[in-house]
Amino acid sequence: MNGQIVIVSHASTRKTRNIKRNNDVTVLIDTQRPMRGVLIYGKAAIDYDNVYQQAFSVMEAVAGDMPKDKVQRLPKPFLMQ
Repeated sequence: MNGQIVIVSHASTRKTRNIKRNNDVTVLIDTQRPMRGVLIYGKAAIDYDNVYQQAFSVMEAVAGDMPKDKVQRLPKPFLMQ
């Protein structure tokens, strides 16, 4: 994803509506143990091209040892909104 942060979200969420209204965003990534975090400021873009492939890539990256056929089913609910 070429240095970009990709977040998968339903089209009807408040997050998506807010980005459509104002694309200035802040992303906070934090951990509890040890307590630390990173705050990132930037511009968001909603990308409707290749949605399934992008969602699948995100799910695959976090799925670990999950079988590929199960990972392929994970993005479908996001696309059915």
